[in-house]
Amino acid sequence: MNPNRLSLDGTWQLSSRSHGTRPVQVPGCWEEAGLPKDFAGPGVYRTDFELPASWTGSRIFLEFDAVSYACEVRVNGQEVGGHIGAWDRFMFEVSGVCRVGLNQLEVTVEKPASPTAGPESEYGAGRYPLRETLAGFLPYVWGHLHGGIWQGVSLRRWDSALPEHFSVQGDASGGYVLEAKFSETVAGTFRLRSPAGEVLETASFSAQKISQRGKVENPLTWSPEHPNLYTLELELGGTPLTRRFGFRSVGAEGDTLTLNSRPIYPRMALSWGWYPQRLRPDPGPEAVREEFARLRSLGYNGVKLCLWHPPDYYFDLADELGMLLWLELPLWMPKLTPFARRQIPLEYERLLGQVRHHPSLILYSLGCELDKEADADFLFGLYRLAKPLVGEALLRDNSGSGEAYGGLLDEHAEYYDYHFYAELPFFRPLLDYFSPRWRKTQPWLFGEFCDSDSFRDLKRLKKAWGGLPWWAADDPAANPQGARWQYDVHQQARLRGSGFEDRGEELEQISYRQSLLHRKHTLETVRLYREVSGYVVTGMADTPISTAGMWDDTGRMKFDPEQFRAFNADSVVLVGWDRRRVWEAGGDRAAYWEPHACRSGAPVRAHAIVSHYGEAARLPVEWEVRTADGALWASGRLERPDPFHPGELGEVGVVEFTAPAVTVPQQLTLSFRTPLSQNAWPLWVYPENPFGAILSLPSGVGLRIALVDPGGLLSGLETLVSASAMLVPLESAPVAVATRLTPELRGWLEAGGRAVLYSTRDRDSQLFPVEERPFWREAVKVLEASAAWGRFPHSGFADLQFYGLCTDLALCTAGQEVKPILRRLDARTFVLHDYAVETRLGRGRLIVTTLRFSGGLGDQPLGIARHLSGQQLLAEFCRYLGGTA
Repeated sequence: MNPNRLSLDGTWQLSSRSHGTRPVQVPGCWEEAGLPKDFAGPGVYRTDFELPASWTGSRIFLEFDAVSYACEVRVNGQEVGGHIGAWDRFMFEVSGVCRVGLNQLEVTVEKPASPTAGPESEYGAGRYPLRETLAGFLPYVWGHLHGGIWQGVSLRRWDSALPEHFSVQGDASGGYVLEAKFSETVAGTFRLRSPAGEVLETASFSAQKISQRGKVENPLTWSPEHPNLYTLELELGGTPLTRRFGFRSVGAEGDTLTLNSRPIYPRMALSWGWYPQRLRPDPGPEAVREEFARLRSLGYNGVKLCLWHPPDYYFDLADELGMLLWLELPLWMPKLTPFARRQIPLEYERLLGQVRHHPSLILYSLGCELDKEADADFLFGLYRLAKPLVGEALLRDNSGSGEAYGGLLDEHAEYYDYHFYAELPFFRPLLDYFSPRWRKTQPWLFGEFCDSDSFRDLKRLKKAWGGLPWWAADDPAANPQGARWQYDVHQQARLRGSGFEDRGEELEQISYRQSLLHRKHTLETVRLYREVSGYVVTGMADTPISTAGMWDDTGRMKFDPEQFRAFNADSVVLVGWDRRRVWEAGGDRAAYWEPHACRSGAPVRAHAIVSHYGEAARLPVEWEVRTADGALWASGRLERPDPFHPGELGEVGVVEFTAPAVTVPQQLTLSFRTPLSQNAWPLWVYPENPFGAILSLPSGVGLRIALVDPGGLLSGLETLVSASAMLVPLESAPVAVATRLTPELRGWLEAGGRAVLYSTRDRDSQLFPVEERPFWREAVKVLEASAAWGRFPHSGFADLQFYGLCTDLALCTAGQEVKPILRRLDARTFVLHDYAVETRLGRGRLIVTTLRFSGGLGDQPLGIARHLSGQQLLAEFCRYLGGTA
């Protein structure tokens, strides 16, 4: 117990004109005590405290660790000070108003007033409009910012001058800088202790301001692997001050981020500070320890504090446990009124001054996705203020870039940073387009990206929480929208109406597999770009507006850690493929093809590649190919003569084997293993011509197909079909493939014909309306039990065989008589669409689909001739409708 500190935490009374008086816990937020989420105050906190007689004659200070957002403080009826800012620590001297014995403390608090129906809507009552404050992103997660005295309160006794500032920063060479400032001249002693507690240096001082440089020989540096912490103690007339710090240096060598002059690759999870049980970003030390342990198990080595500022213990634990941190100051969607322009720099200086000594903090950003509202004078002024405070850590003004979000193009930044929330086929073209190349050489990081929403099982959630959480309720009194733009509160009814209410466990598991695929493909693609220096994955935990977390609302992990570490670690083994080009319309073009598919008996070439950020090591690759039943098909070993050095991306060798001869599609698994990592990918082998005869059927003939394709969307299909089947006129065809619902085709169908109709944006191709929807992001793909799938290979979810089939259009079939084949359930809204359905038109039957048999989006296969999965699925649909399945 510290005799110089008296905690005032505990039960206080909170009063307001509209909600009466009630007991509340401090630290805590008033929403926890049952006040409405959109109540902005003012609320008046009161408590009594006993001042010990032993403190007589001492200087006494009242310290608040954080209050949201503005407060006025009175002791025994006398005003002692006020503060504005939700995140930083502050104190007032109360020596002259406290007395031995009983004292009364009163704190009037107001929080930012939220919009009422989304970010651009009118505000509720309150003096501080949300977007004029440093409220961060939490209001857009659950609608509002927490209010009240949300961190601890204490009385402190000082027998010397008030410390206004105290920090120490060290570098990897052993140099350190101690800076301190006091309210008046003070005499004292400072001591430097090693991680083991040994006193390394001691000296006396007498000054109001200290700026002391020192040097430790052969320091134990701080790193994630070895988080060595030194302690600097200031002894001021019996009152000790301590700061723990590390000897570490952050920098860049070209486009590579370095820690202690060694390449490092930040792999961070995005945290918005959402803790649903508390509604304030103060989970407690044990919860943070558990978070860090979970993230490490998944291969992460850091956390991005996205637009929030946690309590001190969060930074302390990151230092102790070797967790890298990226601090993004809470500036998002601001309205830069005169008040905001005055207030924001004040808060930035205080916040940065309080945390700058933490060695875990290696990256900073001053705001997120800022548009032109953040003008040059304002934003560059913040940069000039911040850079001297963050030391060697890398800093940029606008995470996401003004280039991408309509903000300043002349940036102040020590690294590049983009936020690519992309559909899989568009991700690689985005990387190519935004690659810095001719620009100034500096590290390139993704400050947030790679989200993938999974299904939220409301039934399981309701059981786990003892009822539906307030943020999922459709009662606006309990769950006001506030600043949220994503506000879908009728999800239960939608699930019930679509028949999915009792399929929660199935949908969860499908969505987890899809999310794992999405993260794996995206992160592996990033690791294949040597100029990329690190990333932040969205996100750490599920929230009311997003289910893209590593764990769900109940804290349950979604992914197997070993599987996730395969592509999210210091050393990752990757697969690469040969490139192809085509001469078309008088010039060369990139001929994207389907690398995870091959023909029966065809040669396969796969490049074994390593992205390595560990110690220098030889990394031979043991490879093997296995069939679906686990039988070994091919194997071998690759090794290059030179070891891999930290920060290196390089090829080990080329795997070559011949695919099995198959008459029906077969899935193989290609796996690579090094001494430090292992990874695996599916590979599908398709028959020579899917439109040809199926040997197991008595007919022994190929498909007869009519092609109605006036626009040539399926160019090349004629050659594929005629190679072993037959293109015939519509009137004599068992089945047609169509990209337009022509009058002739409609009449033929109504008379009893059968067709596969590929629906596009062309209205003449649409039997049902279509809407633009992402395929991989924010959606659960449900493969229903339909005979139409035929021999098309799948294991109950959309794996990479759907890479070239994925589409940005979905069918609107609500109220129509259809048999679903492939469905799209929006993971955020639970609105249902379809990608493929069977239906009738007159006496005819047809499959209507938006799946892209010919690829063509982003880096999808260029045309149906290069798209083996598209060929196979189209053939299966035709065979099913034609009765030859």
